[in-house]
Amino acid sequence: MQVLAEMIDKIREIAVRENETLAKRFIKPPEGTEPPYIYFDKNVDGSLERREGDPGPRVYTVYRVKDFIAGMKHFPVEGSATAVFVGHSRISGLLDEPGQSRDRITLPLTVSGPFGALTNVANQGAMEQDDFIDFLRIKLAGCVDRDTIQLFRQLKFTNNSSGDASYETGKQQISKSVLREIAANGRDIPEEITLRVMVYEELWGDSLLWPVTCAVVIDFNAGEFSLIPLAGQLNKARIMTLENIADTIAAGLAGETTIVVCGEP
Repeated sequence: MQVLAEMIDKIREIAVRENETLAKRFIKPPEGTEPPYIYFDKNVDGSLERREGDPGPRVYTVYRVKDFIAGMKHFPVEGSATAVFVGHSRISGLLDEPGQSRDRITLPLTVSGPFGALTNVANQGAMEQDDFIDFLRIKLAGCVDRDTIQLFRQLKFTNNSSGDASYETGKQQISKSVLREIAANGRDIPEEITLRVMVYEELWGDSLLWPVTCAVVIDFNAGEFSLIPLAGQLNKARIMTLENIADTIAAGLAGETTIVVCGEP
């Protein structure tokens, strides 16, 4: 055991001396005077020779689709193949596919406020009338038409002499046995509403709004409202958005040798 320990110590000493030798031989220039991959090799006579190391990967970040397209045209090395992957949280452009795929340009995708609110609506729970109206008006701003918001605002919950819940619109008061037959301003209280939602923050040109149908659940006894996206609606809107982005990039790179797919690199 003692012999093994002595061998390990000897190896460590050799490694330390080698590192010290390299540190004396290879000299980094003062920060800011040269690119980070430049170093100087100290010769035996003390002279310095400027050398270039591996410059490292080129990694760019942009925030608009048109800038992403411009980067995919400008940054690739001539003759290299390129690929674009449109994912759920980012768009990645590989500038040296099928090389080491270290050089890339990225566009982060930020979920819009309304889409995020609908995604997390299960955590919201049932809302009282005022909170529900504020949710439609503020959290889903631009997604719900004013007439629909006004319709829910006009509802007034009361209790009759027998304790049954009812609600009023204007001068009418009707028991819960015919709740869905009442009309306000000539419109029935909807069981479903279709919102126009942008999945990601605006990336280019006009906003892309996709239909998302939600069920409106009203607890008339408690005077509470719930808004529940129908099954598959949010995922469908996301997929349609990603496909649209991919098509837009493919059209912008027409004539280039670039493959554009929905997925992750």
